[in-house]
Amino acid sequence: MAFEELYRRFARTVLGLALRRIGDRGRSEDTVQEVFAAVWRSAASYDRARGPGGAWIYTIARNATVDAQRRRHAPTVADPPETVSTAATPDEEAEASWNAWRVHRALETLPEHERSVIDLAYFSGLSRTEEEIAVGLPTGADLDEPTGQHIATCPACAAEQASLRQVRSLRGLAR
Repeated sequence: MAFEELYRRFARTVLGLALRRIGDRGRSEDTVQEVFAAVWRSAASYDRARGPGGAWIYTIARNATVDAQRRRHAPTVADPPETVSTAATPDEEAEASWNAWRVHRALETLPEHERSVIDLAYFSGLSRTEEEIAVGLPTGADLDEPTGQHIATCPACAAEQASLRQVRSLRGLAR
C-alpha cells in the first residue's frame, strides 16, 4: 500500500524527467518502471538522515535516465547486408596476382619499342591516335601485327600462352 502511494506521488514527475531527457515516450516509460523497481529493491538502503525521499527517488531517476540515454547511443550490431559481396575471393586474388606477375615477366622479354607501346596503351591514358603519334607511327597503323608476330615467335610468350590455356582448361574456362 505504501509503495502504491509512493508510485502515485512520484511517477508523473519521474516520467516528465525521463521524457525531457530521452525524448521517446516508450523508452521513458520503461525508465520509470526501472526507477521504481530500483526503489523497491533498494528501499532498505534509504537513509532519512541524508535527505527527503523525493530527492532520493529523483537521484535514482536521473541515474536511470542517463543509463537509458547511453544505451540509446551505444552502437548496435546490425544484421549483415543481404547483398552478395563483389570483392574477390582469396583464390581469385591469388590468381590475379599470379597472372600480373606473369604479364610483367612477359613484358620484360619484349623489345623496348614494343614494351613502350604497351606502356602507352595501358598506363598512359592516351588515345590510340595519341599513342601512335608518341611512338612515331603513322596514325591508323596496325599495332597488333608486330605484337602478334612477337608472341608467335618468342619462346617465353608461347610458353605463357600454353600455361594460360592449361590453367583455363583445368578450370573449365577454355577459350
